[in-house]
Amino acid sequence: MGRRLKPALNRFSSMLIEEALELSSLTIEQLDEVLDFTPGIAGSYLHQKKDRGPQAGSIQELENRVAKLVKRTAHTIVVENTYKVIFENYRFPDSIEGKPADNLNLRKYAPFCYELRYEDNWPTFNDLKHKNGNFPIFITPDRSIRSILKYGAYDELPIDFCHFSFQWGVLWDTGIPWLKRESFGISPNAHIDSFLPKLTEKRIRYKKSECFLSRTIEGRELLSELKKTTEMGCDSSKIKSIYERILTAGEIAEKSYIKLSSPTQDDESTEYVVSKQFLIR
Repeated sequence: MGRRLKPALNRFSSMLIEEALELSSLTIEQLDEVLDFTPGIAGSYLHQKKDRGPQAGSIQELENRVAKLVKRTAHTIVVENTYKVIFENYRFPDSIEGKPADNLNLRKYAPFCYELRYEDNWPTFNDLKHKNGNFPIFITPDRSIRSILKYGAYDELPIDFCHFSFQWGVLWDTGIPWLKRESFGISPNAHIDSFLPKLTEKRIRYKKSECFLSRTIEGRELLSELKKTTEMGCDSSKIKSIYERILTAGEIAEKSYIKLSSPTQDDESTEYVVSKQFLIR
């Protein structure tokens, strides 16, 4: 399993180090000390040096350390088979092979077919910064999140990054306009630890719901509405209203999915009517 997963491990560890650098004021050398690394390890991970990449059993620990540094919730890392997604029409979470530390049999597919992602469908730092492989043309010197935050050029941030920026405790109290406690119905003097885990947990429920909503007609309409709304900016009240509807519909869709996980079906049928509101495809 080790060799087949090595490229994915290298990419994910590089992303985690990039996240730590972008969202902290630390240098790469300081990261070694803060993350309890031997000198030079953080740089090796960042530049994906093959002989210094993390092992499958230790990538979760790196996730935990980086999450603690930037004050966000740590997520469970899983292995996704992208071949199944692209060529076999699998959908998350059916495309997940297991956790990196598990004794997985990955011999059937080539190394480039595997990617690491979060178990709860939470977007990774790369998802938020480099969505669709594109990065905006910034007015800041080095095209980095760190520079945008430093110069206060918030309009230059990728829109998806904006909508998930609340997850990083280090970004609160830095002047970002939409990260104000009052906007979330929170006391102005409340400590980050008193509300951030709850905010994140609720949004995780929304993200998990999206996996199952994509299988339903009503769900796809809701997700389309959410996409259009978020592309228009950070209207938190409107987005919150859509998320509430997503959560309700998603929970129904998830229950329907679980019931149909091993359905009895006609060989020629590819659709299952779950209720009058939901159609599983």
